[in-house]
Amino acid sequence: LHTYTPAEGWKEYANIPNCIHTWGFWRDSDGSIWVSTGSRAPGDNSTHNAQALKAPSVNGPWTEMKNFGDEPLSYRAYDIRRFNGRLYCTVARQNPDRWTNLYDGGVDGSTWSEVTELNSALDYYERMVDYQGKLLIFNRARDHFYVLNTDNTFSTMPLPGVVDKWSYNSATVGGDGYLYVAVGD
Repeated sequence: LHTYTPAEGWKEYANIPNCIHTWGFWRDSDGSIWVSTGSRAPGDNSTHNAQALKAPSVNGPWTEMKNFGDEPLSYRAYDIRRFNGRLYCTVARQNPDRWTNLYDGGVDGSTWSEVTELNSALDYYERMVDYQGKLLIFNRARDHFYVLNTDNTFSTMPLPGVVDKWSYNSATVGGDGYLYVAVGD
């Protein structure tokens, strides 16, 4: 992992161990970096584990905060971010449909639990989006968001169309405060 500023140029932050895929990053208010990965054990090129890792400073080292490999068919951790004072991570399963679940890492990421309200209901290619105090997560059909509200309740937000299956990171919040979503014709 490298960081960039115009004043310093590129600077190595911390090497991510045994990483196959790096999907999501979150920089916390204390300066630590969280990363969601698909990883493997050294020398093992066939077993994939979804992990949430944390580096406390520029010099690392990375600490495994959760190996989702103890969850059935854990495959990749796609996104990680803080919302409403808690850490959340989306984790895909290795099966034909790549069901994806949301996990709540609490305040410090030391304990993780599945958010059962959204069991296998999420799309695995997309990032979570914090928009106007709501955490938006694409559903599997990619035609609406599941919305986690600040009171920890869920609602839905229909989309004006269906997001293409092979689109990645199809939603973002612009500097103008608008929510942008790329949907198919």
